[in-house]
Amino acid sequence: MRDFFNDVVQAYPELELFFITEHPDRPNNSSSGNSAETEYQRTIGALFAVYWMMRLDGDGKAGFSFGCDEQWQVYSEVPDKYFSKQEVFFNDMEWEDLQKVTSLALHGSVGRI
Repeated sequence: MRDFFNDVVQAYPELELFFITEHPDRPNNSSSGNSAETEYQRTIGALFAVYWMMRLDGDGKAGFSFGCDEQWQVYSEVPDKYFSKQEVFFNDMEWEDLQKVTSLALHGSVGRI
């Protein structure tokens, strides 16, 4: 996971634009009105969603549902009582349907990855 993050940061240097000093007259430099930090986190989160979708046959389901710890290790189960929504998602998600959508998006071949 850490390698993926490092690869993303290297492959998309424009991510650094999120960290340009904000103008005093416009505290939120994004068109959404959110802070640049929030928009950066949303962008990285979207990229990790794709990462997990590509790994549904491995640790993707757990990563997509529970995330990871500070050492980039995927939680394999609910880490504590505050994640009950994630446990419901993990148990009730139609993983086969997500796999089909992912496969179709890749022109029917997950094996290419």
